[in-house]
Amino acid sequence: MLRIAEAELGLSGIAVERVSMDKVESYGIADVGDASLKPFGSVNIKGMIEKPSPQNTPSNLTVLGRYILPSTVIGLLAKTKAGVGGEIQLTGALDELIKRDGLRAVETDAMIFDCGHNQGFLGANLAVGIRNLEI
Repeated sequence: MLRIAEAELGLSGIAVERVSMDKVESYGIADVGDASLKPFGSVNIKGMIEKPSPQNTPSNLTVLGRYILPSTVIGLLAKTKAGVGGEIQLTGALDELIKRDGLRAVETDAMIFDCGHNQGFLGANLAVGIRNLEI
């Protein structure tokens, strides 16, 4: 991601991963329009939406929580109004960043664990444990 951000003249970037359409309502989703995105490639993001229904989602590219962002996003976050679930969502600030400065999506093929769910949390612990012979 860092190499892509530097090559793209300092544009900000976020990692995304494809999920099945029945899971999009659990994540922030990146709208890349008709752009073709390949692993470790990057494309401009047109917009972001937090936890859309499968019928209203622009894609199945989920935001993974890996970001390269400018410090100005803090000011944008401070001005962001509460969204889904009554929470202030980073997705809202990122959507504003897209309008002002642009934002790139970088698709990864890394092993991802959603630790907001029991299965993901357990999977992450098992993956780390497997790497350590003592565990």
